[in-house]
Amino acid sequence: MTERALQINVYTCDYGHQTITGNINDGVTPFMIRCRGNWPHVCDSMARSCFYHCNQSLKPTHVWYKATTSRDEVAREVEGRMASVWSEMDQEHRNSVINETIEHRQQGGLELRRAQGIDLEKFGFRSRHG
Repeated sequence: MTERALQINVYTCDYGHQTITGNINDGVTPFMIRCRGNWPHVCDSMARSCFYHCNQSLKPTHVWYKATTSRDEVAREVEGRMASVWSEMDQEHRNSVINETIEHRQQGGLELRRAQGIDLEKFGFRSRHG
């Protein structure tokens, strides 16, 4: 099911940390994510979605966005994200990860990043003075 742009969701882990997400674009987001609610500290727990049953005026800490499907750009992104194991993977495994990422995005899958000022403005939060 495709979620709509500008919706707010909350993911909560077993330790009670919350990651507040906002959808910049229409697309598909996962039911569970690795906990980011204790940032900058690491929490190894998985956080579960509340399926948008939350206060829609919350300020997102992270945003879901539509990312590129360009093979070269996806390859650079995936290599950067998986830097610690990338050199140990054979070329077939690397290609598989790249192809799966492209397919995920082509089917409407959104990617997650920390919210930036310009992202927050889309949800009605001022990030610039003046």
